[in-house]
This record gives sequence, C-alpha cells and structure tokens, in this order.
Amino acid sequence: MCLTFPYQIIRFEDQVTAIAHDLKKQEKRVTISALVDIQIGDWVLVNANLAMQKIPADEALELIKLLKQN
Repeated sequence: MCLTFPYQIIRFEDQVTAIAHDLKKQEKRVTISALVDIQIGDWVLVNANLAMQKIPADEALELIKLLKQN
C-alpha cells in the first residue's frame, strides 16, 4: 500500500528537485523527476519525498480537509 499526501510546489532547486509545502505549511524537499510540466503553485501527491502525481487544486484541498478531520 502506498500512502501519499498533497503538497504544493513553492520553488525549484534544480530540474529534479522542488520545495513544497505540506499540510502544516512546513517545507519539504521532493523529487519531481517522475513528472512533467510541473510549475510553482501546482499540487502533487508525495510519498517518501517522491512526487508521484500532479492533482487539481480542488482535489488537493478536499484531501487536506479529510486529513485534518483525522
């Protein structure tokens, strides 16, 4: 089973690494090499510092709401 969490990209370090905010607005370094067309402000699902999938903002915000309830 793979558990992923939504993160928002806030800046790029290089072509394969970005800094993203987690649910608590803490910065995390994530590898984005598996994704294409990632831009600042995009939401991604992250597992073990690897961005697995780009998701729409409304989906990310819904996931955040659900995670905050638990």
